[in-house]
Amino acid sequence: MLTASKESIVVVCSADDNYAMQVAVTGCSVIANLEGDSKMVLFIIDGGIKDHNKRKILTSLKSEKCEVRFLPTPDSLLGDDITAISKSLGPDGKTIAQYISIATFFRMLIPELLPVEIEKAIYLDCDLVVKGNLTDLWQIELGENYVLAAQDTWIRCVSDSNGLLNYRELSLPPDAKYLMPGY
Repeated sequence: MLTASKESIVVVCSADDNYAMQVAVTGCSVIANLEGDSKMVLFIIDGGIKDHNKRKILTSLKSEKCEVRFLPTPDSLLGDDITAISKSLGPDGKTIAQYISIATFFRMLIPELLPVEIEKAIYLDCDLVVKGNLTDLWQIELGENYVLAAQDTWIRCVSDSNGLLNYRELSLPPDAKYLMPGY
């Protein structure tokens, strides 16, 4: 059994039962691209994954290069604000919850959910395929930064039609790069 250490790449995903198989694909794609002695500890924030799907995930990710740990549903940490946000209306009159699972919000709780000995983690959306070795990304020094993020490839700047509706109120210039929000 692996243990999270400085030698292991720590990856965090968040999923509910609807994305159980996608998170397995993401994990498999990371494992398939690990080179040499690289290993991964995958923390999955459990947004309601059923036991039979957890077993499928564990079977899919069974490898000497990977340890999977499920983190319990953090509903108590979300509070009433997330419930209110999920019920709020988007620009087309649909509620945010019609677009986004509550599990999407769990990424904001990663510092509270991971064991205290974990000082760094790579968050990956649970519905992507990793096409390269994460070792180079893992070895980037954070310096004084708390978060490093990649620019969204679909929404280039905050003023795009699918960007931030309130970028002006946030005093952001219209050409500010858009980073996928933790909403």
